Amino acid sequence: MKSKSSWQSNVRPSGDAMLKDNQKRKISATIRFLKADLNELEQLFAGSNDISYQKRKELMDLISLVGERSDALSAEFNLQKMAETASQKALGILSSLWVDLQEIKAVKLRSYGEVSPEVESDLDPEVDRIMDLISEMQRILRRRG
Repeated sequence: MKSKSSWQSNVRPSGDAMLKDNQKRKISATIRFLKADLNELEQLFAGSNDISYQKRKELMDLISLVGERSDALSAEFNLQKMAETASQKALGILSSLWVDLQEIKAVKLRSYGEVSPEVESDLDPEVDRIMDLISEMQRILRRRG
């Protein structure tokens, strides 16, 4: 009888074994950004005078749950042990910025309402230039030496 390939086996590999190092780094960086943003939200809500106590409590409870779920995800995929250099952290930030910039191009802005043709011709080239500069920064960080 032939043995089953590992992908056909009933034994599921651990989360750690399912990801390549670069995939782990990307997930780790995203979770770090998530945690930083959650901390910022906590501070914002704590000092807020325009959000009711009840809403703040509900929001803080949800922030706590998001933190717990992201901790569980980190544990499942063994992400907490990933050391990060300054260049890796910078690459993560730059990648996130690049994605954010993609989201402000005219084609994406249409999901917020009609976009005038002038916006596309004026905005997109400038966004593309900024994205090119971000890409150049990434290239420099990836360069050997």
